[in-house]
Formats: sequence, C-alpha cells, structure tokens
Amino acid sequence: MAIIVIALNLIFIIKKTNPNTVIGGELLRIKKLKDKGELDNYVLFTNRRLTGNAESEICKTISDYIEVDIASVKIIDINQIELYLKRYPEIMRIADLDPIDGPLIVSPDDLAEVIQAFANQARTLERSITNINIERTTYARKNQLNNMTEAYANELKRRYLKDVNEIESFLSLAENTALRERYELAAEEFCLNIIAKRKDYQTFDHIMNYLSKLLVDREPILRQAKHKRLVNVMLFFMYWSCDIGENEDAKTQ
Repeated sequence: MAIIVIALNLIFIIKKTNPNTVIGGELLRIKKLKDKGELDNYVLFTNRRLTGNAESEICKTISDYIEVDIASVKIIDINQIELYLKRYPEIMRIADLDPIDGPLIVSPDDLAEVIQAFANQARTLERSITNINIERTTYARKNQLNNMTEAYANELKRRYLKDVNEIESFLSLAENTALRERYELAAEEFCLNIIAKRKDYQTFDHIMNYLSKLLVDREPILRQAKHKRLVNVMLFFMYWSCDIGENEDAKTQ
C-alpha cells in the first residue's frame, strides 16, 4: 500500500486544478500515481493552522480529484505537528533536530484572540483614562537594558503610545477577564522565548520586527488589514508595560 507524503508551506486548493500552482501540479502528479495503482493514501503536512471546515473541504477536494476514499486523505497542520513532537520527542533525536538551535518561535493564538476582541470593542471604550498606573522601568532605562536604538524607541513611542491607555482599559474590564488571561499567557510565552532565543548581538528593534512578522505570517486573523497595526500596538504595549524585555529589577537582583 503506497502512501504519498508532501510538505507544503501554503495550502491552496481549487476545484479546477491549475497545473501552474504548487498544489495543482502535485495533484496532477498523484492522480497519475493513483491511476497506475501506485497510491492508496495521501498525507499532507503544512506549517499553517487549519480550521475544521478548511481541513474537511481540502480533504474532500483531494479525495474527489484523485478518486480515493476521504478516509485515506489526511492533513497534518502545525498544531498536530507540535503535538506529535511533544508526545514523541524521539522524533527530534532521529531527525537530528536540536530545538536549542532553532529560531524564536511563538504561538499567535492567544494574542490573536485578544487583538480580534480589542478591534471589535475599541470604538466603545472610554478614551478619557490618561493616568493608568503601570509599574514599570522608565522607558529610557528599559531601552538601554534591552539594547533598543533611540531612533526605533522614539518611533514606537510616537506611533503607539497613544493606544496604551485604551488597551489597558480594555484588559481591565471585568467582562474581559478571560482575555486578560490570554494576554498574560501570550506575554509570558513571548518573554521566555525571547530570553531563551535572543542572540547577544541583536537589538530589540530586531526582536520587535521579527515577532510582528512572525505573528502575521502564522495567523490569518492577524493578516487582516484592520489587525496588522494592532499587532505592533500590542507588542509595544507588552514592552511599555514591562511584560517583555529586561527590566530594572531583573538586572539589579
């Protein structure tokens, strides 16, 4: 029984298969294998997260096109890959993969939910709160501790400081307790991963830009035009509020 496995960076399947697309060309190839009796099952790995609807639609499209039972088509998305690697750590050893040498990777799920909710509620929030007390290292000192350049720090402050109080107001609402917890989970994950993966020579400018691009690339919700700016706003809020990056207390203890 032949099993074909293909790893794709981006899944795009249409009913009328286009041979000029990556997946279109692949479907034509495996259809030929099926017609010659050389294929029985199809497994597709992707580093994208799939919703249940997307998975079932893609599986049905594949099974219909190559004429195999839908039970013989399986999609393994990034969530399942991460689950398998945690459940079977020997895979990392067999593949000679060292997570310590890997890039800074964070999950966008928690922050995406917070940003989406904030975008929906932002217009109804009170903008009059201007003196929310956040215990924090001074901005200038924090920039020194984290090696953020003055030009970059000033640009962040100019663009996003006006949104800080609104976000804090949003996260402080009693009805948003669950969202506050999601924010804190995201901030904790980001902070620990930055500490573990950051290179000594990197400025924090690099970290902020990298995180922003990573989050947008990995989460379709955050790629929406109305959410892209909020990714940078939320990262600045994390930094300003001392939820990510080194702080004075951490240095002096």
